Amino acid sequence: MRLSVPWDCIEVYPGAKSADFRQEFAAIWAERDILLSVTNSLSQELYWQSRASQVLLRKHARNILQEFEDLLMRPSVKEEDIHQFIYRRPELLSPIHKRVLSKLPFGKTVSDFVVEQADGTYILVELESATARLFNSKKHISGALNQAIGQVIDWKRYITDNKSTVERELKLQGISSDPHALIVIGRSAELDDALRSHLKSYLVAHPTLSILTYDELLKRARQAFENSFGRIDDNEGSAQLIYEYPSTKELSPTPSPIRSKPSSGKGHGSRSRKRGRKP
Repeated sequence: MRLSVPWDCIEVYPGAKSADFRQEFAAIWAERDILLSVTNSLSQELYWQSRASQVLLRKHARNILQEFEDLLMRPSVKEEDIHQFIYRRPELLSPIHKRVLSKLPFGKTVSDFVVEQADGTYILVELESATARLFNSKKHISGALNQAIGQVIDWKRYITDNKSTVERELKLQGISSDPHALIVIGRSAELDDALRSHLKSYLVAHPTLSILTYDELLKRARQAFENSFGRIDDNEGSAQLIYEYPSTKELSPTPSPIRSKPSSGKGHGSRSRKRGRKP
C-alpha cells in the first residue's frame, strides 16, 4: 500500500486471496489503512518540524556566541556594553533562568544582575571589565577582583540584615541569606596552571561564590546550548533549510468519499485501485 496526504489516489493491496475477501469488511479495512497512513504522515511531519527547529536554534545560539565574542574583542569595549548585551541575551548567564533583573539596589550599591533560576534560587552577578586582570604581578588577587568580591560581600550582608525588605520591595521572594554569587572578569589568557590552582583553592573556601573569565562564560554557555540543541559548529554554515512545515490546512484535507470494491479475483497479490478526486 502506498498512500500520501494530501492524496489523489489510493492503492489497496488486500494481502489475501480473493476467496478470503469479504465485502462487508471492505469499509473497515479501508478506514484502517487510511488512518494508519495519516498517522504515519503526521509522524514524519513532526519529525521534520523538530529537525528544522533544531537547525534554527543552533544557528541562533551560534550567532549569540559569535556576537558576544566579537564584542569582547573590541579594544574600546566598556562594561556597560557587555552589560547591555547580556541583558538582551540572559541565556549566556543561565540557560534555565526564570527571570533576569538588571541593576537592583542592595543598600548603597547596585548589582549588575540578579538571576532567578527555574528552581526558585537566586544568583547575584557582578560584571567587571573584560580587560581587567584577576591577579597582579605578585600573583595576588588583583585590585579589580578584590573590589568585586567586596561588592558581593556587601550585597549579601545587606540581604541578611534586610531580608524581609528585599523580598517585599525587590520582589525576591524566598531568597537565601547567602545566595550564590557570580563574578565575571578578565580573559583566560593570563591564567597559567599555578594561578588556576590558586583561584580554585580560594573558591573552595567560598562555596557560594563562582569566578569566571569571559572566555569561561562563553565556554559554559556553548556547553549549555549543545546540551539542549546538539553540537554547535560551522558545519551548517552553508546549509539551507529545504523543508518547510506545511500548514494545518495542507495537512488535513477533506478527501472525497471513497468506495471500496472487491479485487479482480486474480489471486494473492492482486490489487483493486480506486481513484478519488483531488481535494
